Amino acid sequence: MLEQDSWANHRRGPVGSLERPAEALAAASPPVVQMVGVSKVYPLPEGSFQALYDIDLAIQPGEYCAIMGPSGSGKSTLMNLIGCLDRPSSGRYWLDGVEVSTLTDRDLAHIRNQKIGFVFQQFHLLPVLTALENVMLPLAYAGIPEPEQRRRAKQALEQVGLGSKLQQRPAQLSGGQQQRVAI
Repeated sequence: MLEQDSWANHRRGPVGSLERPAEALAAASPPVVQMVGVSKVYPLPEGSFQALYDIDLAIQPGEYCAIMGPSGSGKSTLMNLIGCLDRPSSGRYWLDGVEVSTLTDRDLAHIRNQKIGFVFQQFHLLPVLTALENVMLPLAYAGIPEPEQRRRAKQALEQVGLGSKLQQRPAQLSGGQQQRVAI
């Protein structure tokens, strides 16, 4: 498994200080996301479907990026690759200076847990858990002790205006409230 300490050892380039301007940090650090020649082909019974072809992409630290295009243009496929939910068929992909296109499933799960946050359109909250328990779940996967999970989850829900909804299940929350729990 790629431990957090070994993750830091795999970084390339100097680690920037948070006190420096974003431009200086970007110049001193590798791209957060870098793809070179990335393609994705899905095998189908009637032949293969090429969702992405020869993508080059670099997103620098502190940079905002919008992935836009018409339906079927490969946006979701690209986001699945960036989020380490899928692997490219060809090409190379580095996340925060580490080549992730060749890592094991276990290492990718560790990276998703430690380095990537997802906000899904459907929220993917577990209906049998309360808002508090849904927020605590990723902290449990990260190995954080239960009292600290509870403290952090409660604090996060209070910060997004859901302090009074801790014990409600997703079906008892509005769409906007569910979205805030997911975030």
